Amino acid sequence: MSREAKDRFVEIVEQYFETIEVEADVRDYFEDFKKCHSSNRKEMTLKGAKILEVLKKDKDRAMTAAEIGEELFIPGRSVSGSIRKLRTDGYVDAIENVSPKKYIVTEAGIAFDHTPYLTDEKDEVE
Repeated sequence: MSREAKDRFVEIVEQYFETIEVEADVRDYFEDFKKCHSSNRKEMTLKGAKILEVLKKDKDRAMTAAEIGEELFIPGRSVSGSIRKLRTDGYVDAIENVSPKKYIVTEAGIAFDHTPYLTDEKDEVE
């Protein structure tokens, strides 16, 4: 489904909510839904969410791609592409001047709720 279709869906539901009385828990659920499906949010893959989860477990510990891969039972080189995306989105920083390169979660990464991206998908790493 395109972002435009998702945005249009949200717009239609919001207009409908204006015409009826909606219970608070239903409205809260819809607000959570909007946060996860808004076109303004940054996309997160299942692998990216799992990497972020590993880094958040010990937020002060910098880890190599290989160490992250070990935690997820995947090759370290498979982690690298997702790490680049997480860095671009501002969720992960690289520790410079160390070899091999190490990564650490940023404040934005700590604050970001990655858990919706761990659900509603197959329990496999992409």
